[in-house]
Amino acid sequence: MLKPIPANLQTDFLTETRSDALPTITRDGDTVLYPAFIRAEESTDEGGNVHTEYRFFIVPVPYTGQNIDDEEEFVFASYAALRKHFYGPQEAQSEMKDDNTWEAHRLAVRVAFPKYNGEVIPQIARFEEIKTKFWGLVDSVLAATGKTREDLPPYFNSTTMLEFAEEAKMSADTIRDLTLQFQGINSDLTSNHRNWTELFDNE
Repeated sequence: MLKPIPANLQTDFLTETRSDALPTITRDGDTVLYPAFIRAEESTDEGGNVHTEYRFFIVPVPYTGQNIDDEEEFVFASYAALRKHFYGPQEAQSEMKDDNTWEAHRLAVRVAFPKYNGEVIPQIARFEEIKTKFWGLVDSVLAATGKTREDLPPYFNSTTMLEFAEEAKMSADTIRDLTLQFQGINSDLTSNHRNWTELFDNE
Protein backbone atom coordinates (compact mmCIF):
# COMPACT_ATOMS: atom_id res chain seq x y z
CA MET A 1 0.00 0.00 0.00
CA LEU A 2 1.37 3.41 -0.97
CA LYS A 3 1.77 5.71 2.01
CA PRO A 4 3.61 9.02 2.39
CA ILE A 5 6.06 9.72 5.18
CA PRO A 6 4.03 11.41 7.95
CA ALA A 7 4.69 15.02 8.87
CA ASN A 8 7.24 15.41 11.69
CA LEU A 9 8.62 11.87 11.23
CA GLN A 10 12.38 12.23 10.87
CA THR A 11 14.16 9.96 8.38
CA ASP A 12 17.73 11.27 8.28
CA PHE A 13 19.03 8.24 10.19
CA LEU A 14 17.18 5.69 8.04
CA THR A 15 18.36 3.88 4.92
CA GLU A 16 15.97 4.13 1.99
CA THR A 17 15.49 1.34 -0.54
CA ARG A 18 14.51 1.82 -4.19
CA SER A 19 12.90 -0.74 -6.45
CA ASP A 20 11.29 -0.98 -9.89
CA ALA A 21 8.79 -3.46 -8.48
CA LEU A 22 6.13 -2.72 -5.87
CA PRO A 23 7.47 -4.29 -2.65
CA THR A 24 5.45 -6.65 -0.50
CA ILE A 25 5.71 -8.01 3.02
CA THR A 26 7.95 -11.07 2.88
CA ARG A 27 9.14 -13.63 5.38
CA ASP A 28 12.75 -14.75 5.63
CA GLY A 29 12.93 -17.48 8.25
CA ASP A 30 12.37 -15.93 11.67
CA THR A 31 12.26 -12.42 10.24
CA VAL A 32 9.63 -10.53 8.30
CA LEU A 33 10.79 -7.76 5.97
CA TYR A 34 8.21 -5.00 6.06
CA PRO A 35 8.40 -2.20 3.43
CA ALA A 36 7.23 0.94 5.20
CA PHE A 37 6.08 4.22 3.66
CA ILE A 38 6.07 3.06 0.05
CA ARG A 39 6.08 6.01 -2.34
CA ALA A 40 5.90 5.85 -6.15
CA GLU A 41 7.82 8.22 -8.40
CA GLU A 42 7.18 8.38 -12.12
CA SER A 43 9.62 9.56 -14.76
CA THR A 44 9.52 9.66 -18.54
CA ASP A 45 12.48 8.58 -20.65
CA GLU A 46 13.56 10.07 -23.96
CA GLY A 47 11.29 7.65 -25.81
CA GLY A 48 8.25 8.83 -23.91
CA ASN A 49 7.99 5.69 -21.82
CA VAL A 50 6.80 6.15 -18.26
CA HIS A 51 8.92 4.47 -15.61
CA THR A 52 7.80 3.97 -12.01
CA GLU A 53 10.25 3.63 -9.16
CA TYR A 54 9.25 2.78 -5.60
CA ARG A 55 10.98 4.18 -2.53
CA PHE A 56 10.53 2.74 0.95
CA PHE A 57 12.20 1.68 4.19
CA ILE A 58 12.74 -2.01 4.87
CA VAL A 59 12.04 -2.89 8.51
CA PRO A 60 13.14 -6.29 9.84
CA VAL A 61 10.48 -7.56 12.24
CA PRO A 62 10.73 -10.77 14.32
CA TYR A 63 8.25 -13.32 13.03
CA THR A 64 5.88 -14.49 15.77
CA GLY A 65 3.09 -15.86 13.63
CA GLN A 66 1.74 -12.56 12.24
CA ASN A 67 -0.46 -12.62 9.16
CA ILE A 68 1.78 -11.18 6.46
CA ASP A 69 -1.03 -11.25 3.89
CA ASP A 70 -2.97 -8.50 5.67
CA GLU A 71 -0.89 -5.33 6.13
CA GLU A 72 -3.17 -3.66 8.67
CA GLU A 73 -3.35 -6.80 10.78
CA PHE A 74 0.41 -7.23 10.50
CA VAL A 75 1.07 -3.66 11.67
CA PHE A 76 -1.19 -4.04 14.70
CA ALA A 77 0.56 -7.29 15.63
CA SER A 78 4.04 -5.80 15.07
CA TYR A 79 3.56 -2.23 16.31
CA ALA A 80 6.23 -2.46 19.02
CA ALA A 81 9.00 -3.61 16.65
CA LEU A 82 7.98 -1.07 14.00
CA ARG A 83 7.93 1.79 16.50
CA LYS A 84 11.32 0.79 17.88
CA HIS A 85 12.85 0.81 14.41
CA PHE A 86 11.53 4.25 13.53
CA TYR A 87 12.33 5.77 16.91
CA GLY A 88 15.92 5.26 15.84
CA PRO A 89 19.12 4.54 17.76
CA GLN A 90 19.94 6.45 20.93
CA GLU A 91 22.29 8.77 19.05
CA ALA A 92 19.53 9.82 16.65
CA GLN A 93 17.08 10.30 19.51
CA SER A 94 19.55 12.50 21.36
CA GLU A 95 20.07 14.64 18.27
CA MET A 96 16.33 15.04 17.79
CA LYS A 97 15.97 16.05 21.43
CA ASP A 98 18.68 18.67 20.94
CA ASP A 99 16.79 19.97 17.89
CA ASN A 100 13.43 19.93 19.72
CA THR A 101 11.96 17.52 17.16
CA TRP A 102 11.94 14.33 19.23
CA GLU A 103 8.46 14.53 20.76
CA ALA A 104 6.77 15.34 17.44
CA HIS A 105 8.75 12.51 15.80
CA ARG A 106 7.87 10.04 18.55
CA LEU A 107 4.17 10.82 18.30
CA ALA A 108 4.23 10.64 14.48
CA VAL A 109 5.71 7.14 14.78
CA ARG A 110 3.03 6.10 17.26
CA VAL A 111 0.27 7.33 14.96
CA ALA A 112 1.82 5.58 11.94
CA PHE A 113 2.03 2.27 13.81
CA PRO A 114 -0.94 2.04 16.22
CA LYS A 115 -1.60 -0.79 18.64
CA TYR A 116 -5.13 -1.11 17.32
CA ASN A 117 -7.56 0.63 15.01
CA GLY A 118 -8.72 3.94 16.47
CA GLU A 119 -6.01 4.17 19.13
CA VAL A 120 -6.18 7.58 20.81
CA ILE A 121 -2.91 9.24 21.81
CA PRO A 122 -3.57 11.81 24.57
CA GLN A 123 -0.42 13.84 23.88
CA ILE A 124 -1.57 14.58 20.35
CA ALA A 125 -5.02 15.64 21.51
CA ARG A 126 -3.39 17.90 24.10
CA PHE A 127 -1.14 19.55 21.51
CA GLU A 128 -4.11 20.14 19.21
CA GLU A 129 -5.86 21.87 22.12
CA ILE A 130 -2.84 24.14 22.61
CA LYS A 131 -2.66 24.86 18.87
CA THR A 132 -6.37 25.68 18.73
CA LYS A 133 -6.00 27.98 21.72
CA PHE A 134 -3.02 29.74 20.11
CA TRP A 135 -4.71 30.41 16.78
CA GLY A 136 -7.91 31.44 18.54
CA LEU A 137 -5.93 34.03 20.48
CA VAL A 138 -4.14 35.20 17.34
CA ASP A 139 -7.44 35.57 15.48
CA SER A 140 -8.94 37.54 18.34
CA VAL A 141 -6.04 40.01 18.26
CA LEU A 142 -6.27 40.31 14.49
CA ALA A 143 -10.02 40.95 14.63
CA ALA A 144 -9.58 43.59 17.33
CA THR A 145 -6.86 45.36 15.34
CA GLY A 146 -8.54 45.21 11.93
CA LYS A 147 -6.06 42.76 10.48
CA THR A 148 -6.27 39.25 9.02
CA ARG A 149 -3.91 36.27 8.80
CA GLU A 150 -2.79 37.61 5.42
CA ASP A 151 -1.12 40.45 7.30
CA LEU A 152 1.04 37.96 9.19
CA PRO A 153 4.44 36.66 8.13
CA PRO A 154 4.77 32.88 7.60
CA TYR A 155 6.26 32.60 11.08
CA PHE A 156 5.96 34.96 14.02
CA ASN A 157 6.12 35.05 17.80
CA SER A 158 3.95 36.63 20.45
CA THR A 159 5.84 39.93 20.09
CA THR A 160 4.20 40.44 16.69
CA MET A 161 0.74 40.12 18.23
CA LEU A 162 1.56 42.50 21.05
CA GLU A 163 2.93 45.03 18.58
CA PHE A 164 -0.36 44.86 16.68
CA ALA A 165 -2.20 45.42 19.94
CA GLU A 166 -0.07 48.45 20.81
CA GLU A 167 -0.48 49.92 17.32
CA ALA A 168 -4.25 49.58 17.69
CA LYS A 169 -3.96 51.42 21.04
CA MET A 170 -5.51 48.58 23.02
CA SER A 171 -5.59 49.21 26.76
CA ALA A 172 -2.66 48.37 29.00
CA ASP A 173 -4.82 45.85 30.86
CA THR A 174 -5.74 44.09 27.60
CA ILE A 175 -2.13 43.95 26.47
CA ARG A 176 -1.10 42.62 29.88
CA ASP A 177 -3.77 39.92 29.62
CA LEU A 178 -2.64 38.98 26.10
CA THR A 179 0.95 38.75 27.31
CA LEU A 180 -0.04 36.35 30.07
CA GLN A 181 -2.07 34.22 27.66
CA PHE A 182 0.81 33.92 25.19
CA GLN A 183 3.18 33.10 28.04
CA GLY A 184 0.74 30.42 29.16
CA ILE A 185 0.71 28.88 25.69
CA ASN A 186 4.50 28.84 25.61
CA SER A 187 4.55 27.18 29.04
CA ASP A 188 2.03 24.57 27.87
CA LEU A 189 4.21 23.79 24.86
CA THR A 190 7.28 23.37 27.05
CA SER A 191 5.50 21.09 29.51
CA ASN A 192 4.31 18.95 26.60
CA HIS A 193 7.80 18.81 25.04
CA ARG A 194 6.67 20.64 21.90
CA ASN A 195 8.01 23.82 20.35
CA TRP A 196 6.56 27.09 19.05
CA THR A 197 7.35 26.40 15.38
CA GLU A 198 5.04 23.36 15.42
CA LEU A 199 2.08 25.69 15.91
CA PHE A 200 2.49 26.69 12.26
CA ASP A 201 2.37 23.19 10.77
CA ASN A 202 -0.46 22.84 8.25
CA GLU A 203 -1.63 26.39 8.83
